[in-house]
Amino acid sequence: MRVVPLACEKPACQPIAPIVAFKSDFDPIKYPFRIFCQSVSDRRSPDEQVQTVEPWTPPNLWNKVSPATANAILTDLDAGPFDGMLYSDHNRAEGREAHLVVQKHAPDLNDKQARDIVKTWIKSGLLYRANYRDKHIREERSGLRVNDTKRPT
Repeated sequence: MRVVPLACEKPACQPIAPIVAFKSDFDPIKYPFRIFCQSVSDRRSPDEQVQTVEPWTPPNLWNKVSPATANAILTDLDAGPFDGMLYSDHNRAEGREAHLVVQKHAPDLNDKQARDIVKTWIKSGLLYRANYRDKHIREERSGLRVNDTKRPT
């Protein structure tokens, strides 16, 4: 266990090591550090425990997508939804949304996380935008292709 240095305006407030005995409603994993405020005031007793603030780091998306899962997603993205069409990362790509393919293979990812994965792949060059002729609407469209040289191993 470690001591967390805290900047306190009152000289009587001192950081201490984590408390070994705590109440049953206290979660030592979520809140591992507390301090004693040793100044007596109207609101606090001298031995009262005060929660400290710990930095939070968001969960890593890439722990949920293994290289095998990523390759399966990329294979489906490269194949397209049907008959020569390509998936798209645009919000209004009805029936061609690339993030839905990610969610199909990794169902525990939410909408935003799946979109973030597609955006990351586009930024890295693994996915790139390509124009193609859509046979159904007889117009040029933009879709996503996979750069096979950058596939995960």
